[in-house]
Amino acid sequence: MAYSFPAAAAVFAEDVLQKGALLVVIDNDEFYKADDERYFKVSDTLNALQILANHHRDSLNIPLIAITGTNGKTTTKELVHAVLSSRFNTHATKGNFNNHIGLPLTLLDMKGDIDVAVIEMGASAENEIELLCQIAQPNYGLITNIGKAHLEGFGSLEGVKKAKGELFDYLRENNGKAFVNNDLNYLIEMSEGVYTINYGKDHLLHTYGKLTENLPYLRVLYDGDNIVNTKMPGDYNFYNIMAAICVGKYFNVPEDSIRRSLEDYEPNINRSQIVEYKGARVLLDAYNANPSSMKVAIESFYSQSQNGSRILILGDMFELGKDSNSEHKKVLSLLKEKNFENVALIGEEFKKASKEFDQFNYFVDYKMLKKWFDSNDWNGFDVFIKGSRAMSLEKLLT
Repeated sequence: MAYSFPAAAAVFAEDVLQKGALLVVIDNDEFYKADDERYFKVSDTLNALQILANHHRDSLNIPLIAITGTNGKTTTKELVHAVLSSRFNTHATKGNFNNHIGLPLTLLDMKGDIDVAVIEMGASAENEIELLCQIAQPNYGLITNIGKAHLEGFGSLEGVKKAKGELFDYLRENNGKAFVNNDLNYLIEMSEGVYTINYGKDHLLHTYGKLTENLPYLRVLYDGDNIVNTKMPGDYNFYNIMAAICVGKYFNVPEDSIRRSLEDYEPNINRSQIVEYKGARVLLDAYNANPSSMKVAIESFYSQSQNGSRILILGDMFELGKDSNSEHKKVLSLLKEKNFENVALIGEEFKKASKEFDQFNYFVDYKMLKKWFDSNDWNGFDVFIKGSRAMSLEKLLT
């Protein structure tokens, strides 16, 4: 068992050894003990962590499915994990441990009896997915979609596309296979030269289906006569479900096991959760927000609720750089277009974009929003809550 420490945390090395660790990997001369064989000195602990993870992954001859994308990657990862776990001993990323630190830790947590791994990959800049692929060595990959997120790091939508496409680049160079949403033309183009297993609405595909109901939970009909009654709201989750079905079918998971796994899955950690709060039905989607996910979520909520008895509470979308003002204005324009009567917006970015949209309620301070929210009676209302992670809007329900 090894622990890797950044310089600032090296002071805890002795403490973890006393608690049972067999070895510490350290790059700080001040805390390194050359006469103690439990101390292993390296030049860079992060690089050492990644190398250890890569060697461990290399020692396991198992299929590894990498999942990335702008929206839906964590939900898709959870659904794929649920489906594959019905047949295999499956290891998956916990939460969203999907970056240059979390991914190596996820790999190192794999036991020797694992049959298949489902690994989430996140990125906020170019070359990050490439690095994660070099560490994890996926033989399969899936990109959920490409949208406007982390524009501060990617620079543009094209930058997002290029960065996420690094997964397909790796598969192309290493004879991997990709699960591809055939209804998104740009994914078809990005996966050119890669062996693909396709899903979508066309009945000629490996896996095909359609959404037959979304009030409030999704019902999916796939491959002719297979029905899945999920506990998931939001028609934007349709393709996440289809991706999981496609992966399950490819790995020969029985149809009944696929269905049961998807029907038993319940959204959590503030992602597409429906909760009851003081007589209101709340769609809590407060884990994160970007222009792409905000748009589809608002449109989905619009189609599932009645005006006059619904309220939207939306928080700022972060890391949009120079596009922040225009993207927040687009959200306000969509709200105006849909004639939403009850809207509360929190954050400086929405406030800056509020000119010409004075029909909505604006809050810069969370305490004022909370006071306003608690002072109203939302009994019988449909409430939609969404914002960037740092906004922590789920606290409104506490």
